[in-house]
Amino acid sequence: MKITKLILVIIALISSVAGFSQNAHTVIKQRLDSIVTSESTKTILYYDSMGNEILNFIYFWDYLTNEWRMPCNKHEYTYDSNGNRTMETLYYWAKTNEWRKASKKEIIYDNNGNQTMYALYDWDDVTNNWIRDYKEVYIYDNNNKQTIVYNWDNVTNNWIKYSKIYDNTDNKTENFIYFWNGTNNDWEEGQKYEYRYDSNGNNTISICYYWDDVNNDWIAVQKYEYAYDNNNNRTMEAYTFLDEKTSDWVKESKREYVFNLSYFINDLIMFTDVHYYRNMLKETIYYRWSETEWVQKEITTYYWSPKEITVNK
Repeated sequence: MKITKLILVIIALISSVAGFSQNAHTVIKQRLDSIVTSESTKTILYYDSMGNEILNFIYFWDYLTNEWRMPCNKHEYTYDSNGNRTMETLYYWAKTNEWRKASKKEIIYDNNGNQTMYALYDWDDVTNNWIRDYKEVYIYDNNNKQTIVYNWDNVTNNWIKYSKIYDNTDNKTENFIYFWNGTNNDWEEGQKYEYRYDSNGNNTISICYYWDDVNNDWIAVQKYEYAYDNNNNRTMEAYTFLDEKTSDWVKESKREYVFNLSYFINDLIMFTDVHYYRNMLKETIYYRWSETEWVQKEITTYYWSPKEITVNK
């Protein structure tokens, strides 16, 4: 009987391997290899076998020699078994010709994959310890929507609270920011953001207000406007601020995004989230407003290369 069971187990294992072999196939994806910003900085990215970015080196342009200097900074990343990034550590190249710790970020997730905590630490060379500089705690409702964020303020040694409101299509419409009043032992309104969307659910306008204690009213101070293409790629974001004297919106800066529409997100191996684009990002172009016209300040170019990977159907 034991021999029969063993044979059945072996047959099952062989069938499973054979099934994987029959279902497995290779595909060519485009991998983001480097990012170059206007002869200023260059970032070279490295990935693990799962397509997670695990390391990058940052180079700076030397205007005297007209060449890239050796890496001055590097980031190392770690992930959990679900592919969630859990830690990012920044190092700098010291005059002693060695990599030294600078800062790190830690991220914690719940069982639903929701980010529940984010903390930023600075390295203290005197004590050889990490010193926490910043912390955020995230709270979700039963539908996994992030409703409240607490941000620890090291200046006041108190929490700042962000309360988020959604419409019936799950678009975030308002984000209220409250500051703790230790005298009154209560939260006080400080700022808020309002969000507007197009028919595809793309955020088209974000307006920042601060609370005027004198007039007991919200006063608009900043505005971001966004544009999208037919694939719902964000192609432009523009920043304006309100002139208190004229009550006019004043142009400040904008950024344009250029895409290669031949490749979609599923065709790519890349390092970041995909909330605002659906195709391969080629360039971002940054402008500043100069009295009567937009003046181009920098271009960031994204370089991709083909990479063969094995996937299971």
